[in-house]
Amino acid sequence: MADDELPERRYRRCDEMNDGAVAIGESKTIWEAGHYYQDLGPTRWSVTGWEILTRFSGQSDWLMLFVDDVHSRDEAHPMERSEEVVIFSPHPDLLMNESAMTNDAFTVLEHLKHLPKRKKARLTWRPRRWSCSGLPLTTPDGRPMCLLFDLGLTWHKYNLGFREVINVLTFFYESQQRGLIRVARKIMPDLTIKVILYDLDGHWYFLVA
Repeated sequence: MADDELPERRYRRCDEMNDGAVAIGESKTIWEAGHYYQDLGPTRWSVTGWEILTRFSGQSDWLMLFVDDVHSRDEAHPMERSEEVVIFSPHPDLLMNESAMTNDAFTVLEHLKHLPKRKKARLTWRPRRWSCSGLPLTTPDGRPMCLLFDLGLTWHKYNLGFREVINVLTFFYESQQRGLIRVARKIMPDLTIKVILYDLDGHWYFLVA
């Protein structure tokens, strides 16, 4: 679907919304697609993901674009770095930067620390960092890793009132999304997370976790 064919949608910034801001009668589903690195810029991966989102999302569903303004282009996947920057004109309801999720990420970490013994986050020493279910959450100097940022974003969506999250991401994020689902269900058991993974040819499939 071409950009000029996208339906007009209301643009709503997260910082203008109160907790539980999804009004009664509106969809409790939020889609996320088009992810790109600010240091790199959008590529065909972003465009393809957004096309899948616009194809399958409902008119009452909410759409989010998430931009990584924390990591450098050197930390992007090689298949993403190899692509040229393209014009990308999505129409999201919500636009979020990864840096804005720092507080939510550490809030999630605190919740994970206080879970029952078998479920809780643990501090390891070689290297020294927090992890949960064997998955690293922080760097040795205490900064959030990608998984913890993803958990913070999911926590943010949850506290806005959404109870179904659908992430449309490139196939090379499969392992990270499996970790997200595994850890998120510990503190958000009533949240449904679905993941659609795709390639540049537009082939897609649901992640079964």
